[in-house]
Formats: sequence, structure tokens, C-alpha cells
Amino acid sequence: MRALSQFSDQAWFSFTPNAAVAAFAVMESTGTTTSKRKVIVQTRQYTAGDPRKTIWINGPQSVASGTYGIATMALGYPAVALGSASAGAHVGPSDGSWELSTGYPGFVVIGSGPIDGTVVVIRRQEATICKGVTTGTTNGASTFTVDGVSALSGLVPVAGATNTLTVQNLPTMYLANNAAVMFVWNDSDNQWEGCGGASGSNNSLVTAVQVTTTSNTIDITTLTLN
Repeated sequence: MRALSQFSDQAWFSFTPNAAVAAFAVMESTGTTTSKRKVIVQTRQYTAGDPRKTIWINGPQSVASGTYGIATMALGYPAVALGSASAGAHVGPSDGSWELSTGYPGFVVIGSGPIDGTVVVIRRQEATICKGVTTGTTNGASTFTVDGVSALSGLVPVAGATNTLTVQNLPTMYLANNAAVMFVWNDSDNQWEGCGGASGSNNSLVTAVQVTTTSNTIDITTLTLN
């Protein structure tokens, strides 16, 4: 049986960066251009933010700004990338870095790379699910904003904890200020969508709501999962 090589068996695409990139550097795509009827991916250093980014890994050669190289998405076959982590660790791109970092989702480390400061990784295929807290009461509004965002799976969608995202409040939740919420990225509708929350508690999934009718008042208590 022929041994697989991360270089010969990868799906490679031509790319052109807006700044010099080292071998095995991690990048995000910003668009495409064409040269002699060939599609070229345009890349730059990863910057966290909404919407979710497409991540590429440079090949074994450094590439100067405005010139051409080859990059892979590490789909199906392992790839070598800049970074330092143990086998089994989840790593991903971090804001303003050319490396894969621990604590950020996107890839799984298989082991050490061929040179110092590199790891062998493979892409994780998963939904982007995040958590955060509301910046005000929702009162059943069609949208709400969140900050303190972190990713449970997928890529971190904002550059810092104080950056906010707008979430479509599909379950029509009634949430207090600073309520813990989870939300997902909907690729089909190209938007963040709420999927649960609780009033003022990071481990509660159903908020306490009081519903008043003409004849009765119904109290719905908070369900807490520890």
C-alpha cells in the first residue's frame, strides 16, 4: 500500500496573499481573482469577526506579498500548520496570528510537524455554536445583541469579549439583561440564530417568565442544569 503524503495527496489551490506568509502559515480568504482563466484565492492574516471565515494553510514554501503559492483547507487529509499543541488538542485560528492556537476550534492535532513550531492537523467539520450574554432585555423582540462571545464549536465570531453580535431571536425568548444564551450560525440564511437562554445564569437553559392572562397568572420557573 502506498503511503499517503500530506504534500502530494492534498487538494492544493493557488493563492496570492496581501502580505508575506511563512511556510505552513494559517490564513483566511478574502475573495478570488483570475489569472489566465485560473481561479486564484486571495488571502490575508486571520482576523476574528462576523461572518465566519474560510481558513487556508500555506504549503511548504514561504510566499511573498502579491506572488503566488499553494494552500490547502486540510479536508480529508492531514496538513502541516504553524502551531504548538499536543496530539488530540483542538486548535484553530486566533485573531491577528499566522498560527493555530489552543482554545480555538476548527482543527484537531494529530501530532508534531516535520519542523519545530509546526503541528499535523486535520479539519473538523462541525456547526458553529457560540455562547454569550445579552446586552439588554429582549422582551420577545425579533433580534437581540450579545457580547462576551465564545465558541462552543466552530470559529470564534468576534475579535474581543466586548464586541457584539446581532442574533435572530427565533424562539421568541424573553430574557433579562446579561442573560446567558446560546446561538448558532445558519449557513442557509446567513445569520446568527438564538437557540436557548436563561436569566442571569450560565448553567440555566430556560428563563423564568411570568405570563398574565385575563384570569390567571402563570409562573414558568427557571430550569437549571448543573
